[in-house]
Amino acid sequence: MNPHPGCAHCPARCLYEPQAAQHLPTLAEKLAARATAPTTASQRARTLERTAAEDSSLHPTWTALSDPTARRDLLYCLVTQSVSYENQPTPDDVLQVLTTGPVVLESGA
Repeated sequence: MNPHPGCAHCPARCLYEPQAAQHLPTLAEKLAARATAPTTASQRARTLERTAAEDSSLHPTWTALSDPTARRDLLYCLVTQSVSYENQPTPDDVLQVLTTGPVVLESGA
């Protein structure tokens, strides 16, 4: 049983947990803050995707996933684990945005 509250609705069910876990020490604080920022869920989802795409340690993993749905699933896992890692409330609204379809940046990244 996974301890992260958002895992119950995960679209990939633990497929990306190992990749996400290795990036928590460097990304958790930043992702948790962006996931719980006082903006709309859609804006936070775009900001989270941009943060993941631009992170140098995550970049090789992120670019290896050329499918937007796979990136969305990794991002969902990163957000779920990050808020848990940082003892923040689970941002259910952002996770809902991430389960309804790929978030696509305006730049196409």
